[in-house]
Amino acid sequence: MKKNLDKVLINKRENIRSALNRLNKNSMQILFVVEHNKKLLGTITDGDIRRGLIKKLSLSDKVEKIYNKNFLSINENFSYENAKVIMQNNSIRYLPILDKKKKIINFFSLEKADIKNTNI
Repeated sequence: MKKNLDKVLINKRENIRSALNRLNKNSMQILFVVEHNKKLLGTITDGDIRRGLIKKLSLSDKVEKIYNKNFLSINENFSYENAKVIMQNNSIRYLPILDKKKKIINFFSLEKADIKNTNI
């Protein structure tokens, strides 16, 4: 597992306060929600947290109550052009790369219409 990938992973059992703190330290403005085995379950952003708080959740509630389960991903045998099109067509900045077991192994970043493997 690439070392810096762990900075944007959060376990579904962590609380919302932890997610807020991690997002605050993370320039990407997104976290990837995983189970203990790094299987990707979804994503979480400031907006997901805001919507959870509006629904009367507290900062001590678990991330699993608010994360977005409807996310896009690409497999490890990706095509750069394919990933770029997916990201541009869906107005997303980050696209997780999953292995055959649905574990997150890396992600792409879309900046200035160029796709870049983050090499993290």
